[in-house]
Amino acid sequence: MVEREGYLVTDYLRTLIDLARTSPMAQSIIVLDQSLNRSRVGSLRVTDHDALLETLGTSTTSRGRAKALRAVRFSDGAAANGGESYARVLMHRFGFPPPALQSQHPNPRGGNYFADFEWPEYRLVGEFDGVSKYLKPEYLRRMTPGEAVVEEKIREDHIRAQGFRFVRWGMPDLRDPHRLRALLLAAGLPERPLRST
Repeated sequence: MVEREGYLVTDYLRTLIDLARTSPMAQSIIVLDQSLNRSRVGSLRVTDHDALLETLGTSTTSRGRAKALRAVRFSDGAAANGGESYARVLMHRFGFPPPALQSQHPNPRGGNYFADFEWPEYRLVGEFDGVSKYLKPEYLRRMTPGEAVVEEKIREDHIRAQGFRFVRWGMPDLRDPHRLRALLLAAGLPERPLRST
């Protein structure tokens, strides 16, 4: 326990583990992924798998322990936002192969591109495209929305030239998970039987 503004509360790591014990898997993964992502939470709050597992190990109750352990093992700080985390959970539930996150591709103009999701063995890149990417100033980096769309098209063309195909989805496809499933199947990803997590 720690004191915050005169109240005793659980510390950061214990709170993450308590959420993983009691929340649905998707909610747990969104929170855990973000806690592992330095660019999202900053260096003061960032944690790692070892610290999460240690905190889980020191718990005095077994309630929710197996559930929390699954969530911690599945969590990945490379997920850039909650939409990407939720998409990973859905992919897992449907039995799709796990993707690599934030894989790098050379930009012929210099530097690298990053792909949200990649299945190298299927030569497939997956992109979660929220509307914010084309409208919010923090994502536009001084471009107009039209310029951002053109830049994204150039980026996609460059990655396609490396032999990759693309599949894209947005929030409506996550709200109706069977839409995401249909997109991934149409893109050629194999599926195993549904999972219960």
